[in-house]
Amino acid sequence: MLRFSLTLIAALAALLPALAQTDLRDIVTDLKARSPKCVILIMDVSESMKVDDYNRKMRDAAGTILKDSLSDGDQVVLYTFGASYKKIFDETPGTPAARRKLMDQLPLKPEPGEGTNIRQPHHEALKLARASGKTPFLVILTDSFNDPPKNTPTAYTEYQKYYTPGKLEIYPNTPENQDYESQLTWMTGSEGKTFGIGVEILPSGRPKERFKVAPKETIVATPEPTQQSSPISTPTSKPDEFPWALLLGVGSVAVLGILFTILRPKPLPLRIVGTGAPRDFDVRGNTVLRLGGEGGSAALDAYPIAGTKEVIATVKGGRGEFTLEPQPGVKARVYHNGMPLEKSSPLRYGDEVRVSILDSNGALVKESRLKFSNPNQPI
Repeated sequence: MLRFSLTLIAALAALLPALAQTDLRDIVTDLKARSPKCVILIMDVSESMKVDDYNRKMRDAAGTILKDSLSDGDQVVLYTFGASYKKIFDETPGTPAARRKLMDQLPLKPEPGEGTNIRQPHHEALKLARASGKTPFLVILTDSFNDPPKNTPTAYTEYQKYYTPGKLEIYPNTPENQDYESQLTWMTGSEGKTFGIGVEILPSGRPKERFKVAPKETIVATPEPTQQSSPISTPTSKPDEFPWALLLGVGSVAVLGILFTILRPKPLPLRIVGTGAPRDFDVRGNTVLRLGGEGGSAALDAYPIAGTKEVIATVKGGRGEFTLEPQPGVKARVYHNGMPLEKSSPLRYGDEVRVSILDSNGALVKESRLKFSNPNQPI
């Protein structure tokens, strides 16, 4: 039993946050250097945070900020949000023990319901920070996905005060959005700063949001019946007959569920080193990592490529290995271990991906080299 417990602990340890730890350290360093200050955590608890254990990763990051970046006299606030938002606490903890106790109020899991409205709690946080009279620091923790809460009319009404449905970069002319813009202008001119974990913060101070891409539906034609089927009678059990078959079926499902939980493939650790800081990821069977793309410098599922905003390739996990997938129509030239990346290829620790960014005449503008390694193995 002890051996099994140790194995379970080791498996959980393998799920360390895929956040860029250097980024989190930078946030803690910047916050620690200023006091008194007002630190506001704005934490996503929408259902999309279930993916790849994002909720726990964000909780760990928020806990580190609470534990390591605050000083006596600092005000700290926590907002959580999904389709709507809640203020969880607004405290000025005077001791390290009091600051650590606030960690108990961090959300343990995402909340049910559809919809994500990032801007409304961000707006409220800006107003609170301005009223505090202290140096303001905001930390937005989210996967950056925007999901209109259409199934909840009240939340959707609030959503439309900050968003033009279907368009993330066209802002509605509402009193709420106008005041939001005013607060953003104040924040960018203050001595404070807004940080993003899992999301890029634009020069305007807005978080850079993105829509989810819905999978294409597959239409399956129903074949016409070739003959008239006969009615099927369902046998019934006698009143005094114990339903052994049902019990056996339920038990089998339970056993299979336990075996799946224990034996399911562990996520594979992957470190990518390029022109920027190294970033560590936990690659599960359903994980797709983008190499490049919009917001890659802050996203939890991407590694940025200097000189381009397009996704030049993806890394997929599954069956204990990585697969490097080319992307159609990419303008950059992509090479895997010196060979042009033209089809799906196994990606192994120690491999190199070279990306050549070309201008309209085909001349080399910038080149990036990415190295892939196991962060759990010494160099």
